[in-house]
Amino acid sequence: MKQTELVFIPLPIIGHLSPTVEIAKLLTQRDPRFSITIFIMKFPFGSIDSMTTDSDSIRFVTLPPVEISSGATPSVPFISEFLKAQIPLVRDAVH
Repeated sequence: MKQTELVFIPLPIIGHLSPTVEIAKLLTQRDPRFSITIFIMKFPFGSIDSMTTDSDSIRFVTLPPVEISSGATPSVPFISEFLKAQIPLVRDAVH
């Protein structure tokens, strides 16, 4: 049976990561051909480690930290810069 791999890249906040993990669980329970990789981007503050435990069909890949201007706080400009900095890391992880 051919595996289908899906890659999810949620924002690194509980309101995005938790539903992403739940939908990944539902998809893999519904169809065993699905294998899901969830890329984890870590903000320089906060922790999401408790939600990122691998299972047989769901794998978590933590991307390396990125440097954003010092003293940054979670705001729209910060998030935009943070996400732009993640693009090359995601490309490298997918290839």
